[in-house]
Amino acid sequence: MPHRYPGSRPSRAALVLCALVAGNALARGGVDLPTVAVSALAAAGALFLATLRRRSGRRQEEPISAIELPLLVAGAALLTLAVALQLVPLPLAIVRLLSRESATLLERHLGSVGLLGTARPLSLDPGATALELAKTATWTAIAATAAIVAAERRGRDLLLRALALSGPAVVAAVYGARLAGAQPLLEPRFPFVNPNHLAGFLQLAAWPALGFAFRARGPARVGWLLAFAFTASGIFLSLSRGGIGAFVIGAGLFLALYARAGRRAHAPENAPPPVSWRETVRRGPRAVGRALLFRSGAVLPVAISVALGLAAFLAFDRIVAEMRTVSEASTTEVKLALWPSALQVIRDHPLVGIGRGAFANVFPSYKWDPLLATFTHVENEWLQVPVDLGVILGPLAIALFAWAWLAAARRREISRPMVGALAAAGAVVAQNVFDFSLEISGVAIPFIIVLAIAARDMPSVRVPRLAIRAFALVALGLAALGVSLYALHPPERDAERVVSAETPDNAIAIAREVLPWHPADWVTPAAVGTKLAAVLRCDEAEPWLTRAMERNPTAFAPHRGAAQCYVFRGNTVLAKREYRLATILGDGDALKEAYPFFPRARDLLEIAPDTPAGLLAAGWIMRDDWDGAREAFRRGWEQYADPHALSGLIAVALDLGEADEALALARQLQAAAPLDPAGFVLAARALDAASDGDAAIQELQGGAARFPGSVELLDPLGLHLMQKRQFSLARTTFDKILARDPPTIMTKKIRIAQALEGQQRYGEALRVIADARDAVPDSPWPLETLARISAKAGRFDDAIQALELASHKPAVPAGKYDEWIDALKTARVKQAVSPAADAPAGSR
Repeated sequence: MPHRYPGSRPSRAALVLCALVAGNALARGGVDLPTVAVSALAAAGALFLATLRRRSGRRQEEPISAIELPLLVAGAALLTLAVALQLVPLPLAIVRLLSRESATLLERHLGSVGLLGTARPLSLDPGATALELAKTATWTAIAATAAIVAAERRGRDLLLRALALSGPAVVAAVYGARLAGAQPLLEPRFPFVNPNHLAGFLQLAAWPALGFAFRARGPARVGWLLAFAFTASGIFLSLSRGGIGAFVIGAGLFLALYARAGRRAHAPENAPPPVSWRETVRRGPRAVGRALLFRSGAVLPVAISVALGLAAFLAFDRIVAEMRTVSEASTTEVKLALWPSALQVIRDHPLVGIGRGAFANVFPSYKWDPLLATFTHVENEWLQVPVDLGVILGPLAIALFAWAWLAAARRREISRPMVGALAAAGAVVAQNVFDFSLEISGVAIPFIIVLAIAARDMPSVRVPRLAIRAFALVALGLAALGVSLYALHPPERDAERVVSAETPDNAIAIAREVLPWHPADWVTPAAVGTKLAAVLRCDEAEPWLTRAMERNPTAFAPHRGAAQCYVFRGNTVLAKREYRLATILGDGDALKEAYPFFPRARDLLEIAPDTPAGLLAAGWIMRDDWDGAREAFRRGWEQYADPHALSGLIAVALDLGEADEALALARQLQAAAPLDPAGFVLAARALDAASDGDAAIQELQGGAARFPGSVELLDPLGLHLMQKRQFSLARTTFDKILARDPPTIMTKKIRIAQALEGQQRYGEALRVIADARDAVPDSPWPLETLARISAKAGRFDDAIQALELASHKPAVPAGKYDEWIDALKTARVKQAVSPAADAPAGSR
């Protein structure tokens, strides 16, 4: 039975909770440290307010003596205590007793550098666990406050209304950012950083809105229906496969819970008797339309139809294409590959886990695929909790929340908004089999509130008011401690400090400072080791590199550092092995670095992986060694039938002046890769090398006919036509380029401007070049073209200004345009002295 407090006025606490729901959702999902800190303060204040009541006849507020809280809150408080204990330094003997694997890791990676000490926390990343402590303490305070507020129907309705209305607000923010040009409409990154998390929040907001639509009548029902449809459409626009699948599960749960609770239990008071559908049809189309909109049995299909219709109108093709990939998830989804590794982590740390938040640094030692992405979570909440807390507390935590949900779902009478809230919570749990949105405040806070409302039907404990207030202070203190510790030692920033150190000695000093906070991290030892190897302090580098390899066997940086040391020591066999491993693991520069040490083709081919990509990379590196490059490309073509290797052979033939050989190979490429325009482009280059420009134009025209709109073909074709001074035809050719991305748009506009320049239509050319400049603002190429055309038009001030702007673009060397600008200034002076003089064109 619900716990009621006659005369209580918890509305102010409820309003704080409402603000937390909407605020965290709109503030990037609550992932930023300032948002976590503000949420902790607000949660503690809300819990304090919830212990106050106003007695009738008195204006002052007086405390109540004791409050009954469901076991969910007590369990959440114990979880907070467990996370706090993960940060308490314990004697190493106790650490070894509780987690032998953790103790071994600490001894190997801290003891070897004299940082182990006599006591260590159980967490393998205390810096990250500190932040999780702040979040867990905050969420527990919110759970307690929501449980108190939910004792009254008014409080429950207020919380669920705020949650339901936050959904349209978040979707409106998505649309607003799209209209402002800040992000695309599909897979938006605002206000939630992760579209999957956006889908999780909207899941929680949509179904309570539908519950209110079931309960309301008349125009209010229309409003709630629109809120549901608008919110649900955002789930589809997120393109989250898990979110869309969970939406279907939510619909099923809503129907099941609604049917179990009984329609009679939801009938509004003084509701007129229902009219049969036969009588409704007899009354005419208007009656049928009103029945479809206002009868409870039609609310769900109408609402879902509107949501699907809105989503389909905006992005039907993309949504369908994304959902088609679900069938391939078992073989292509990277996150599924995390689950076996997570089970291995649980096997090695069964009792107490690795510590909340430590997965990002612990996981690399368990992965065997050279993935460059960083995984901060398991992407499966059912595995995440046991990984963090162990096989005892983890399943107990899951069981606790499941108990709260089932306790409410088993009731014979559930309010319609609560039916929606329970369906939403179930859908989010289902989505988190493939996601980790419950790890962020923007989703966790509304989820906790829903379960706290549901927990009214759990057994409860009577807690003195002073104890609740004391817990509010303790929760605030734990959150403040967690935020402070994390602010001092955030994992990513600490690793970046070591990576950015100017000298190896500075890197060692910083590493000794940050390693105790992140003992499982591999980036810090890798950074120190590679810096030492770069200055050939190999005896010092070796232990750091070895530790990095142990913590992340698939990272390429430690292997590359080891290769440098082996080269220095003259151990060519091991040097080749390490360079080869670095290349296999994804280092795109390892072969380039190895080439000066192993300039012979045979040696470099021993280092290069015997794969199409490895042979291709070796071939392009050895372009100056034509025989070596030809051998690498030949292997790639003959062993793997790789068209890119055949392109490399053509390039070598052209470098050697073997135009006929290049043309023959280009014909082979056209036959081997009929869907690749490169065969026509290379054939044209071979014909140009044979001094047959007309045949090259015909070749490009033939390719353009087969690949309409291809910039690879139309761009060189237009350039050929401009060389023949056929500027009008060149412009028409450039106009045919199908530009789908900013770089292609820029190329197309610049070429058109150049064609107009050839016709001396400088004014039109300058207008076109402005579009090219806007397409890729960071590129200096449009500005250089603008300067040249402006100079030809005698507009030297514009030309000088364009080059000065270009000089500040990224990757532009200092002083690149100084001579050009000086020449333009000289021409400007001459123009002022003799306006009739010919204006110089300027030069790049």
